[in-house]
Amino acid sequence: MCLEKTVPQRPKKKMLEPTMQKLATMYEKHPQRGSDGLLHELDSMTKISIEQGHLLAGLHAAIKPNLSVEIGLAYGFSTLFILDAAFQTNTNCRHVAIDPFQDSMWHGIGGLVIFDDMWMPSSKK
Repeated sequence: MCLEKTVPQRPKKKMLEPTMQKLATMYEKHPQRGSDGLLHELDSMTKISIEQGHLLAGLHAAIKPNLSVEIGLAYGFSTLFILDAAFQTNTNCRHVAIDPFQDSMWHGIGGLVIFDDMWMPSSKK
């Protein structure tokens, strides 16, 4: 069985600029602000590849779930890809990321990435 034929590909839409900018700073290993207000280095092993992120986004865009659940948030790499796909496919998807170690191991970085002002619609700011 050929995996390429069974897995939906990422839509041809370009990622949103805020998503690309945030992911670029993370993949380039720039320190990220934690919930303690300090900048923290990212663990280079704790991320998905860009290709895996596009695959994940493509699957999410193809399925268009009403609810998606992510176990483990860490720095928020996969979450950014998922949220970008959900926004671009205009689905009214609720995405829940669960990580009991968000503050203790990951300094709250993933939560801040998601709730950064750049993601809030202007009507909610």
